[in-house]
Amino acid sequence: MPTDASNGKVTLALLGQKIDTLTTTVEKFCDNMEPRVRHLENRQGVIAERVETAEEEVNKLRSINYVWSSFNTIGTVIATALGLK
Repeated sequence: MPTDASNGKVTLALLGQKIDTLTTTVEKFCDNMEPRVRHLENRQGVIAERVETAEEEVNKLRSINYVWSSFNTIGTVIATALGLK
């Protein structure tokens, strides 16, 4: 029976050591990932700002296009009216 008890103690000691090793590895992984995640979050913010700016510029261009389309339509109507006389 002492063999079983000592074998169990060795097994527990090995498991404890492996858990400590895993804990250290996970902590190092987290330390390495934190700056990467922070960088990605910053880049995401920059990209979101660019998308918002692009959407605003598209809306401005659409309004300018609408105005010029209106002028072209008015010009076409006037040219047609003058051509029919």
